[in-house]
Amino acid sequence: MNKIKIKKIFLYSIVFLLGIGILFIILFLKHTNVSENRVVKIGVIGPLTGEAKQYGENVKRGIDLAYKDLSYNSEVKIIYEDSLCQNDKAKEIIKKLIDVDHVVAVIGDVCSNATLAVAPLVEENKIILISPYSASPGITYSGDYIYRMVSSDIIQGE
Repeated sequence: MNKIKIKKIFLYSIVFLLGIGILFIILFLKHTNVSENRVVKIGVIGPLTGEAKQYGENVKRGIDLAYKDLSYNSEVKIIYEDSLCQNDKAKEIIKKLIDVDHVVAVIGDVCSNATLAVAPLVEENKIILISPYSASPGITYSGDYIYRMVSSDIIQGE
């Protein structure tokens, strides 16, 4: 297969998985005590600028496509934040998303180090975190509210 075809398949896979992730969050919220009139806020953290921005941009495009087709989009607000894949920046953003924006779930980060940095904060606040790219084996043991959409590096290495 040529590189363009592989990139297209990869992008479509990410879009599909992010769509399922958003649907999972919404279905979860429908079965909790979220009031009918409340707008559900979902935070997205990832590198939107800097060296790893291509990964963050792919995730953003996937979320935007899934959101556009979502029948609940008037009830859901997506809040994008740029972490630059930096631990301190990711922690600062997560605190804002939880304390100021009152998100119920977070998609990201795409960098394992930033995902692991925010894991204790989302776990403590019982916020669902779904990482589309983070593959560090440590994510498996980082908490009950942390999920990833790719295999661990250990499995990928095999």
